[in-house]
Amino acid sequence: MAEENPDEPESSSSEQESRPSGSRRRGLTPEQRRFLNKPRSAPNEPVAESQAAIPSVPEKLSPPPQAEPTATPEPRPSEKKQATPSDRKEDHEEPSGAPVIQPTDKGSRAIELQQAAIILGALLLLALTFYGGTKLSYIKFLIASRNAPTLDENGPDLYSGLAAPDLVKQALLDEGAGKWQDAADRFLAAKRKDLQYRGILFRVGKILYDHRNFDSADQTFERAIAFGENVEAANFYRGLIAVRKNNLPAAEQFFEAAVNAAPFVSDYHYYWGETLRVDLKPKQSLPHYERAILLARNEQDATVCRFKLRMGRIEAAEGEAVAEELAKKQAAGPLSVDWLMTSAALQIRAGHIDEARQLILQARAGQSPGLFASCVNDFYFNEAAKKNPELAEPLHLDLDLQAPFPFQ
Repeated sequence: MAEENPDEPESSSSEQESRPSGSRRRGLTPEQRRFLNKPRSAPNEPVAESQAAIPSVPEKLSPPPQAEPTATPEPRPSEKKQATPSDRKEDHEEPSGAPVIQPTDKGSRAIELQQAAIILGALLLLALTFYGGTKLSYIKFLIASRNAPTLDENGPDLYSGLAAPDLVKQALLDEGAGKWQDAADRFLAAKRKDLQYRGILFRVGKILYDHRNFDSADQTFERAIAFGENVEAANFYRGLIAVRKNNLPAAEQFFEAAVNAAPFVSDYHYYWGETLRVDLKPKQSLPHYERAILLARNEQDATVCRFKLRMGRIEAAEGEAVAEELAKKQAAGPLSVDWLMTSAALQIRAGHIDEARQLILQARAGQSPGLFASCVNDFYFNEAAKKNPELAEPLHLDLDLQAPFPFQ
């Protein structure tokens, strides 16, 4: 037994050599046991003592394999970015799990939009102020007569039990019988019962206008416009009423509204030009006369419009050009009524009243009484008759109504 013990260290050392060196689980050496103060159990103590007699070099523990670092190219000196204060601050900040909110420029955009809105509002207010100043007379006229698009329903219903169609039928019968006031009352009662019945208000306004009840007619036409009934014609008649009241700026606006609503009606352009001439704006009237000539219904209307155009040119300091055209007409033959009146106007402007009187009498004796009446009713001859009493008799017309320009 004693002889076999010396072989045990060799066998144990051979076993240690046969074990793979890379194994992490290997026995402790005597030096390690003494260092850790962990003696072996009793049966193994002789082995420990025999092993202590044989010095052994402790094996070095191999470290765990590490991943090979990837080679990153070092930036060139020119590409190295100098650290800014914000970068240093970010390097020292501890990472946080909360998302980082990047600042936006919404606040600055809102301020810019507010400033743009203020500028646009100021420009719009300035434009409206300028436009309102130029249309002040017309606005005053509208404000004075502006009503909401409703009918006055105060008072008892004088036609209870009758539907709107029945009232309209009775009103037409009254109108045919010459009872225009009863017809107007029944028409308005029918409109109160059925506001969707179109055309009633304009018809009532025309009845009142034809019977020279101009104030009531103007109010009725205004309501017709509010209800969308014959807007162009209602504005046209309101313009005629404004001329009678000598409210020329309002008349010009009403005729303009009529032209905008119906641009291909000759009369609307014609009366707009007439109103501009009465308002001492002959230069502005010329384009409207020219358009009226192109839209004239017949040759007689076109002749009247051409005469008015020549009168506007005379008032706009174009008398010499008109005189040249007159000379060509005289060389071609006898003058027509409208050209005789044109020649009379040139004579009055030159101060030759007697020559003008003879020309007016010659035109009066012509075979075109309607054309002569249209020429005599011109604003230019009305003023000439006031300034020259000797022209009053040849310019007199046996008409019920004298007006600055003819009415239909």
